[in-house]
Parts: sequence; C-alpha cells; structure tokens
Amino acid sequence: MVKNWKLLIVTALALAVLCGCGGENEPTQPEITEPVVTEPPTQPPTEPPTEPVTEPVNMEAVDFLKLLYTQDNVETAVDYVMLDLFQTDSGKFYKVIWSVDVSEDLVKIIPNDNGTVTVDVNELCPQDTPYTLTASIATAEGHRITHDWHYILPQTRDMAAVVEKAYALGNGKSLPGLYSLTGKIVSVEKEWSEDYENITVTIAVEGCENRPVRCYGLRGEGVENLQIGDEITVSGVLKKYSGRVEFDTGCILESQETMDN
Repeated sequence: MVKNWKLLIVTALALAVLCGCGGENEPTQPEITEPVVTEPPTQPPTEPPTEPVTEPVNMEAVDFLKLLYTQDNVETAVDYVMLDLFQTDSGKFYKVIWSVDVSEDLVKIIPNDNGTVTVDVNELCPQDTPYTLTASIATAEGHRITHDWHYILPQTRDMAAVVEKAYALGNGKSLPGLYSLTGKIVSVEKEWSEDYENITVTIAVEGCENRPVRCYGLRGEGVENLQIGDEITVSGVLKKYSGRVEFDTGCILESQETMDN
C-alpha cells in the first residue's frame, strides 16, 4: 500500500508539471512589418552647353610648308620637287597629298621614293597658264588642313623644241592644246580656194628647217595673198598625219611678213 501511495503522488506531480507548460507560456508569433523602401536621390537634369566647344586647329604642318616654300605667283618653266613626307620641330610626321587644278597634260604630280614628289610641268605649254598647287594634310586630331600656291606655267618660247616634240608623236596623235609657230613658207600645196576660203602651205621654223610643218586649210585675213618666202605665224593643233607633221584643218594665220618687205 505504501508503494502504491507513493506512485500516486509522483503521477500527480508529473501531471501538474505538464499542465504548467501551457497557457501563457506558449511561444508567440513574430510581428510582421512592412519593408522600408528607400528612393534614390534625384539629380536635376544637366542642361546641354549652349556654345560648342572648339579646339584650336594644329597648323604647324602648313606653317612649316609656308616657311619652306615662300614663292607665289611665279612662273614654273621647268619641273620642281616638293616634300610629301616631313617632320616638324615638334617631332610629328606629316604626309602631304599634292594636287593641281589643271590637266595632267600641263602639270602632273609624280611621287618619288624619298619623301618627295616631282611636279612635272609641260615645258612646251602653248600659252601662259595659271594654275593652283594645293597641299592637303590630315592631322592627328582629325582635321584636314590645306594651303594653296598660285603659279604660272609659261608659254614656250622654243619653237624648235615644239617641232621636235611634234615629230616624236605617234601617227594620228596630236599635241595637247594650241601652239603657235613662226616660219617661212617653203611650198604651197593647195592654192587659195574661194569655195573653202583657205589655203594649204608648208613652213620651215628657224632652227629646224629640215623638219617642215604643213599648215592644212589655213584661214585668216590675207591668206589669199600668201606666197613662197613669206614669213608667217600660225596657230592651231599640231598633229602627225600619215607621217607628216601639220597644223590640223582650221588653223589660223596670226601674222605675216611678205617677202617684198
């Protein structure tokens, strides 16, 4: 009986402990709070600049060429050489593109292998011809700068050289441009024609008398009176036709001195 009584007391105490663990000692749920949202700070819009920002153009390459080539408005009767690759005092290298505003028959740019170009001019130019030589340079900053020189290709005064060059033509070819030659009439191939209002004569230029030049269909004031021995000046296109050098049809009599004078 004693053992049973003790067992009842232990059981009652265990039940009291279990009951004491409930009620107000139960675990509580955590409070739910709204997340805090932080807005990024706003910056006022940046206004675009009202004036463009420009950098000064580096002109040292052009200044160098202007210092090197000072002449302007001069005659260029012979070929000449210009730099197309050079280094300035600052140590920078520049490449030049040269150009002219006339045809290659008159002036031609020929590149060399030593940082230069040859400006090849026609020494037998038929008349004084102004032309512009232009240097164009690209800088490291992305600019393209230019400078002009103004020259004159003079009319040739060497008529014998013109005749020699005409004789060197291929058959059917012509010298570019118009030329003037002065010489004495050595023969009359076709007499004055009233129907065509022209005449055909052959002249000999001083210094190359063994290379005559025919003046085919020559027109102009006084051509009907021309005769052998007259000294005349004729202008027109020089060509080689069937192995003969001649002024092409339509050539003009510029002046004459008759043999009676």
